Amino acid sequence: VGCYVFQFHRPSGPTAGWHCICVDDFLCCDRQMQMMFGCTDDPSEIWCHLLMKAYAKFIGGYAQLQGGDASQALEHLTGGQLISHEWNTELWCPEEEFDGERVYDTTQGSESEMNLSLLYWHLSEFCQLGVPMICARFAPQNISTIRTTLLKERPHQEWNASACVVLHVGRFEAGTEAWLVKLQQVKDPVDWEGDWSDASDKWTPGLRDKTQHCHTDPTMTWMSMHDFSRKYNTMVG
Repeated sequence: VGCYVFQFHRPSGPTAGWHCICVDDFLCCDRQMQMMFGCTDDPSEIWCHLLMKAYAKFIGGYAQLQGGDASQALEHLTGGQLISHEWNTELWCPEEEFDGERVYDTTQGSESEMNLSLLYWHLSEFCQLGVPMICARFAPQNISTIRTTLLKERPHQEWNASACVVLHVGRFEAGTEAWLVKLQQVKDPVDWEGDWSDASDKWTPGLRDKTQHCHTDPTMTWMSMHDFSRKYNTMVG
């Protein structure tokens, strides 16, 4: 029997700090002998199943893996101090009002353009540093205290309904310059059907090759910075 050790960080409380969790390689399977928790592209890999088992042990059981606060999971896995960035989606002006030459230039343009520029800078900086980022859309009330509200009054509900991971952000030539964000849904397949979705006619063969875009993973999608800023309103990394 193999023994594996994982470390998770508890950010606060009397047991705050790093904890070593030991697990064996007896893994949960269903009647068809399929793994019940965790999945990878390679069925011969077991690291994901072991990580799930160790994390379940750390937080109190497999039942606790259903739902939860994704930002808390980031703290448990990285031990880092989280940075949050929140914005009001109602402040963005319609896309046709943006000037492609200046929209991401913080020295000029409208307040809305400069806000979008700042958001793009945050995403780009985090991607370059390799910082994991999770974005979500929360209810508009009390946006400045949304995480506290989430934890105390509406646990798990709104976060998991829309949480996604930001995988990449960049600018690409597609006739005109396109500023795109690559996302992966945390829980369910992405329901995005707008510009730069899988079925969008904006994709060219060259751009698909450059971005390594494919249809094989329904949890992943691309969208423009403008659409991203309207669909989500909170980023944690």
